[in-house]
Amino acid sequence: MAKDSKSTIKKLGIRQRRTRFVKEYLKDKNATRAAKAAGYSEKSAHVLGCRLLKDPNVRSQIESSLEKVNAKLDISVERVIEELGRLAFFDPLEFWNEDGTAKPLHEISEDARRAIAGLEVAELFVGASSRSALSTDVFSTLAQFFFVHDRSEDKKGSLDLLLRSRH
Repeated sequence: MAKDSKSTIKKLGIRQRRTRFVKEYLKDKNATRAAKAAGYSEKSAHVLGCRLLKDPNVRSQIESSLEKVNAKLDISVERVIEELGRLAFFDPLEFWNEDGTAKPLHEISEDARRAIAGLEVAELFVGASSRSALSTDVFSTLAQFFFVHDRSEDKKGSLDLLLRSRH
């Protein structure tokens, strides 16, 4: 009986470590780091991480967890490809009026807005260092100013991902 209870505890420990491995793996898809975090030795974490990923029960847990997350966040292959297409094919001219001034965000198409990597708002003050020093016209113009980060590298990456997703 003593051996049976020890083996049960040992199996439970393994099951708990595998569950912990799955949770850790889902954070960054790094099997070695996940194995270490689950309590496996540093020396064997690389090998055990790969082995655990091949285990059908572990694979099933990972896939089940990913399906839940994807459903909750409404992440689908179609939606990801659609977003990659937006990044790859947006036209930067959509951000500007014909006279060269920046369009307010509400006048920019949704596709172009989704391609924005980030916004930097600049507040420029004339003379004194308070907003009261600005005329209403100048401040309203500045309130519409934004800088769109350069997307040239992201565009190439988006096109590459888009092409890979088609095969």
